[in-house]
Amino acid sequence: MMHLKVIHLSFPKCEPLRISLGAFPRETFLIILKYNGIEGVGAANPCKPITGDTEKDLARDARKVARIPLDPKKDGLKALHSFLNKKIKSKTLQSAIDAAYHDLIGKIKGVPAYKLYSKKKTYVNNSITVFLNDSTKQTQKDAVRIYKAFPDLKILKIKLEGKNDIQRAKAIKDVSPKNVKFVLDANQGYKDPKKAVEVLTEIKKILKNIILVEQPCPKHDLKSLKYITDNIKGIMIFADEAAATFEDVKKVVAKKAAHGVNIKLQKAGGIYPATKIALYCKKHGLKVMVGAMIEDTVGLTTDAHFAVCHSNVILTDLDTDLDTPRYVTGGSYLKNGQRKIYDRPGLGINFNIKRLKKFKGELSYKVL
Repeated sequence: MMHLKVIHLSFPKCEPLRISLGAFPRETFLIILKYNGIEGVGAANPCKPITGDTEKDLARDARKVARIPLDPKKDGLKALHSFLNKKIKSKTLQSAIDAAYHDLIGKIKGVPAYKLYSKKKTYVNNSITVFLNDSTKQTQKDAVRIYKAFPDLKILKIKLEGKNDIQRAKAIKDVSPKNVKFVLDANQGYKDPKKAVEVLTEIKKILKNIILVEQPCPKHDLKSLKYITDNIKGIMIFADEAAATFEDVKKVVAKKAAHGVNIKLQKAGGIYPATKIALYCKKHGLKVMVGAMIEDTVGLTTDAHFAVCHSNVILTDLDTDLDTPRYVTGGSYLKNGQRKIYDRPGLGINFNIKRLKKFKGELSYKVL
């Protein structure tokens, strides 16, 4: 039997993250699974427009699984998800419990979580994001700040919104090192696929080396996504919001609507179901990137363990903890433009609720 505890953390000093869908506050829900004196930790980040669930959904579902009648010494991930699928709907809570269970199993077996899937880990380059701002000048300043803080950065990710994107690209290109590559993320900002092809083609002329563009059109419009994929030259198009679940990915593959998929554990429900997606993409020739919602280090460490297991992952986009307080030790970190993980049992995260009191003013927390 395992017992579940939820801790709501918020970070008042961190600016909300702005994308084309709106601005989102900086907070996370820690999920602690207790088993025979051992604790596994995971993180949930509900976001209604993307994950489909809210904080209320998570809290309601957490009460339903306050006690989980499984034994991580003998019950595998399949048994866990069979239980969760019957009890709860919140994908972000499923993802967090999945992470905590991986953490428990790894600690019990004395191996890092990634070794439950792969004997070795393969690192890829990690992007850092320039988010939307009120002015092009501020966007340029943010890019300069990132380059100074991370001189070994290989990939800069630029948020688009369907307007002023060409000006934004010019401003960033003017201050970018020659060796930096780019990822563009439109977050469904283009309603007209022909206009999207025109603008993205123009941006490519400016930035030169664009690896891929994420979700240029509305997530339910696979026809437009396919149009852009078929008509853009020299840029891969990746489904993001359109590929939240395994069933979503099957539709994208069936329509040949994208070159690849951005897998986010918060949308997929955790490492276990996301692995099914990654293997399906590999079978059908699709590349994968591993992204995040607004996770802090706990969530991003889980994402990183997943990312190092799969050979068709071409990049990670795990950077949303760079301005949040580091209330845990271990986990994961950035080095040489890549998201690294420690070879320690489980997720390699050291968490103690007493430590939270040291971050007065930087974070607030409440045990639900």
